[in-house]
Amino acid sequence: MRMLMIGIVLSTLCIPFVGKPLASQSGIRGAQDVPRVPNNPLPAAPEGSSINPVVEAIEMNLAQIEFGKLAFTKAQDGRVKLFGDTMVKDHYTVVPRLRQLQEDGAADVILNSSHQAAIDHLSKLLGSAFDREFLSEMVSEHQAIVMFLEHQSQLVTPLAKLSVELLPTERHHLQQAQQFHLDVTKTYKTTWH
Repeated sequence: MRMLMIGIVLSTLCIPFVGKPLASQSGIRGAQDVPRVPNNPLPAAPEGSSINPVVEAIEMNLAQIEFGKLAFTKAQDGRVKLFGDTMVKDHYTVVPRLRQLQEDGAADVILNSSHQAAIDHLSKLLGSAFDREFLSEMVSEHQAIVMFLEHQSQLVTPLAKLSVELLPTERHHLQQAQQFHLDVTKTYKTTWH
C-alpha cells in the first residue's frame, strides 16, 4: 500500500512534463506523442494514449520482421540483405518475450496502417531503389523504436525491464541503418553523377 501511495505522489509530480516532445527531429514517427520526463523515476503515460505499450511493442517488432523479409528478397546490396536477415532474427526472438507480458485474452496484433503502407510501398521497389528507401525507413523506424524503449525503460511496468535489455541492440540497429544508408547513398551518387 505504501508503494502505491508513493507511486501516486510521484506520478502527480510528473504531470507538468507530460506532452512535451522528446525529440524535435522531423520525420520521426510519433516523436511528438512521447512525453519527456527528465530524471524522473516514475513518468506518467502519454495523455490520451489508448494503445497498450506491450501491444505497441509487439506491433513494432512484427513490422521489423516484415521489413526484414522484404530486404532479404528485394535488396541489391549484400549488406542490406544481411541487415534484413538480422531484423528478422533479432525481432523474431523478442515477440514471444513480449507476448508473455501481454494480458490474457488479448487480441492478435496486426500491423498498423503506417507500417502496412510502408511495407506496401517498399514491396513495389527493387534493387538500389529498394535499398535506399528501405534504409531510410529503417533509420526512422529505429529512431522511433529507441525513443519508445527509452521512455518505457523509465516506467514502472513489466515492459520496463525488457526495454532496458533491448535498448543496446536497437541502438546498434539504428547505427547500422544510419551507416548503411550513408554508404548506399554515396554509392548511388557516385554511380549516377
